[in-house]
Amino acid sequence: MRFAFEGIYDVCLALRSEARVIGNDANADDKSLVMITGANSGGKSTLLRSIGLAQLMTQCGMFVGAEAFRANVGKGLFTHFIREEDDSMTSGKLDEELAE
Repeated sequence: MRFAFEGIYDVCLALRSEARVIGNDANADDKSLVMITGANSGGKSTLLRSIGLAQLMTQCGMFVGAEAFRANVGKGLFTHFIREEDDSMTSGKLDEELAE
């Protein structure tokens, strides 16, 4: 399996933000599992959104929001509609998305 990127960023965030958006790098070629961890508000959900958007754009034959992006094209792309973040703070956005 091919999956690696340099400087990947959330294109929706880049369009809304006046500040420069900082990208992420990873090389997960031939890896069957990748764990994304970090502090609250550390950018985990933004990274996952960046990866999802890049994969969708790749599947459509579009340019992606990254300096470099390499991934296999899949037979399907599955997603869900997100809800607003838990205002009671009983769980974080990543926790909610993983539960769904």
